[in-house]
Amino acid sequence: MKVLFLCTGNICRSPMAEALARDALRDRTGDSGLELSSAGVIAVEGNRAVPEAAEAMRRRGIDLGGHRARRLTPERLLACDLVLAMELDHLRTVESMSGGSRPAACLLLALGEAASRAASSREGGVATTPRERLAVLQAPEARAGPGASGLSRGYRFEVADPLGGTLAEYEEAAAAMEPAIRSILAFLTGGDTTVC
Repeated sequence: MKVLFLCTGNICRSPMAEALARDALRDRTGDSGLELSSAGVIAVEGNRAVPEAAEAMRRRGIDLGGHRARRLTPERLLACDLVLAMELDHLRTVESMSGGSRPAACLLLALGEAASRAASSREGGVATTPRERLAVLQAPEARAGPGASGLSRGYRFEVADPLGGTLAEYEEAAAAMEPAIRSILAFLTGGDTTVC
């Protein structure tokens, strides 16, 4: 299952999210069944992560030095199964770019909350693959997108853009994303929270 983290420029939030997800899966034994990437809706191809994002990750023992920005294209979008966006505007871009045949697209923090609730209520039951487990999270109350019900309606599920801010703001963004990422990965990979 291909998971794409999406933000504006692919130089701070989405590369940090991708790096946090890779780090969470790093020590996992066996294949998680997940392929991770990131992109930005207006990214300039090849840009490096901003220094503050790189430093926030370095403080967590994660290297963003090799990151190069990728712009969201229709081809990249349709090649993935799940888009985890930082803002409602990013979901609107996914919707307009895909023309109806889009992958599942959710706000990262909203799906993180849905995954946490599903794990605590033991939802997922017989679902064994990441795709099957994602379907459990696609109940109306867990969907996120323009006009959708439930979790998508509040801006409280957006990850604030730290671009141009202080290092502390980048660390706050990472701290907001990390538990959501861990909940989503744990749920999609079978609920093993000890590896995520």
